[in-house]
Amino acid sequence: MRALASQGLDCIRGFWDKIWFRAVGPQSISIFRFFLFSVAVGFVVSHGSQFQIAKDCHAFEAYGIYSLFEIPCSVIFYRLFFWVSLISGFMAALGLFYTVSGKLAALSAMLYFGYASNFTKIYHSYHVFVMTLLIVGFSSAHHWLSVDRYLFKYKLTNHYRYHWPLRLVSFYVVYVYFILGAQKLYFGGLDWAFSESLLLITLTSKQQGPLTSWFQQQSYWFVVFSASWSLIVCELLSPLALYKNRLGVAYFFFWLSFHLGVGLVLGGHWSFLSQMAAAAVFLIHLIQIDLVGQGSERLLNFGEA
Repeated sequence: MRALASQGLDCIRGFWDKIWFRAVGPQSISIFRFFLFSVAVGFVVSHGSQFQIAKDCHAFEAYGIYSLFEIPCSVIFYRLFFWVSLISGFMAALGLFYTVSGKLAALSAMLYFGYASNFTKIYHSYHVFVMTLLIVGFSSAHHWLSVDRYLFKYKLTNHYRYHWPLRLVSFYVVYVYFILGAQKLYFGGLDWAFSESLLLITLTSKQQGPLTSWFQQQSYWFVVFSASWSLIVCELLSPLALYKNRLGVAYFFFWLSFHLGVGLVLGGHWSFLSQMAAAAVFLIHLIQIDLVGQGSERLLNFGEA
C-alpha cells in the first residue's frame, strides 16, 4: 500500500514538473521578451499625447497602489512614468542590463498605464498585458538575443527558469478568457446566450465602428450565433489551448478575431488588442530549441501536436 502511494505521488510530481519545471533553452523566453517590451514601448509612445489627463485634478481620486504611495494628480508624475517606461522598456527589449531594466520597465508600465484609472473610471484593457510584463520582467529572459549575453558572456544551458514564466503567462491568459465565459453564464445564464445584448449595445453606444450599421441589419440568429454562442463556447473551452500546440495557435487567432470583431462593430475597443501581445505566448513554442539537441520542445502544452 505504501509503495502504491509512493508511485502515485511520483506520478503527480512528474506531471507537475513537466508542466512547470521542464528544462528548456533560453531562446523562446528571450524572443518573447524582445517582442513584449517592443510592443510596450509602442504603447507608451502612442499614449504620449495624453499628458492633459493629469490636469483634470478635480476628478482625481487615487486608488490601489497609487493611494499607498500617495501619488498626486500631477503632470510631472505622468511624464515621469512616461519617460521611465519608455527608456527602461527600450533597454528591456534589447536585453540591456535586464536584471534592472526588466523589473523597472514592468513596474513603471504598470504605474503608467494604470494612472488614467485614477480619474473616476477604471480601464481594464491593459491588465493582461501589464501582468505579462511583470512576469517576464522578473524572469531570466535575457540570456539569449540580448546585449547582456555579450556583455556578461552567459553560457547557454537548459533550465526550468526559462520555462515556468511562459507557462504562467499561458495559464493566466487562459484563465482570463475562461472566467469571462463563466461569468456570462453565472450572471446571465442561458438568457444571455440567447439575447441580443451586443446588438443593444451597438444601438445605445455613442461609439460606432466601421461595421456597426451592417451588424445592426443582420438577422436575430446571426447576431445570437456570432455574438453570443460562438463567444461563450470558445471562452469556456479556452483551457484546451493548454492541451495541444495546434489548439493553442487556433485559440490565439480566435481571440485575435474576437477583439478585431468587437472593435469593428463597437468601435473604441482597440486598446484590448494589447492582450494579444500576451496571448502570443502560444506562438512561441513553435520556435523552441532544445540545446541538448533532442529536437523541438513541446513547451506550452500537455499533449502532442
